[in-house]
Amino acid sequence: MSVLLAQDVISGQDGWVYATDNRGNVVHCGDIKSISATITRNKVEIRTLNYNAAGTSRVKGRQQKVVDWSGAGTVTMYHLSPFWIGQINNYIQTGKDWYFTMQVINDDPGSNVGKQRITLTECNMDNIEIAKLDVNADTLESTFNFTFSGVMPSDPSFTFNEITGVNSVTGERLD
Repeated sequence: MSVLLAQDVISGQDGWVYATDNRGNVVHCGDIKSISATITRNKVEIRTLNYNAAGTSRVKGRQQKVVDWSGAGTVTMYHLSPFWIGQINNYIQTGKDWYFTMQVINDDPGSNVGKQRITLTECNMDNIEIAKLDVNADTLESTFNFTFSGVMPSDPSFTFNEITGVNSVTGERLD
């Protein structure tokens, strides 16, 4: 039996985020405090004749089938970036919507897990705060939600290093 070593847990503070707009401009998003992207598997209910859930004889069950997926995320950042507001202003002025790509990199040098690079494509911002004041805040933060339509590791051959931990009885590392 192995045990996870604390040193192999990935630090949430070691990483970078880059955005590329539809003109190819790459921006290091050092103003981002946190980012979270989630894939939701969308399902439909399937009802069939005489389907009984496992182990039941009388209660009719309903089955689920995955039909597609959708991606959504949230970014929290310091309220200072002209990049995002500039993109929204361009949309307001021209009416031309804009899409961007975000690359999120986890790279904790103290972990044996390795570097993880995930690219979110066809990102589209839902909302952004363009002006803000708060007399109770030491720093100003903004949050925006976005959707994305594609996801891939930046390196198609990417895999996490296998973490084997330590033997819970002897304490020896299981490399």
